[in-house]
Amino acid sequence: MSRIEDAICQMIQDRAAAGLAKYGVTLERDDLSLEDWLTHAIEESLDRILYLYRAREKLRETARAESESIPWANAPEATHAAKDADGISMLYNCEPHIDGDQWVGDDATAPFGRWSSYQFDDDTEIHIPGDWRASLRKRPEGV
Repeated sequence: MSRIEDAICQMIQDRAAAGLAKYGVTLERDDLSLEDWLTHAIEESLDRILYLYRAREKLRETARAESESIPWANAPEATHAAKDADGISMLYNCEPHIDGDQWVGDDATAPFGRWSSYQFDDDTEIHIPGDWRASLRKRPEGV
């Protein structure tokens, strides 16, 4: 066998030992009906779907974060970022909304409710990949 099959076999042994320690019985038990076994299998399958969905979500979040470049630290008052149809990304000090082919902020405390990358003192750029209509990002907590 390969190391992969060996690892799977070890995982099966470990799960059997954990099940015995937790429940005090093995799968050779005879106190469950066929319907009980099927119910357990369905419940485990539903859990598996939840875990797979969440794992895929986490993978997408990680990939998105790695492909983005949003300089939150350069604009401490910025709460949101988004990219307009022309490909220019902006930071906003309020949650913007789509107006025509751009995102618009409505915060009256700042000029036009937004800052663009050209206003940074250095060569900082904002990069948000993908469709502009789905580009709205909220500042992560603690950043």
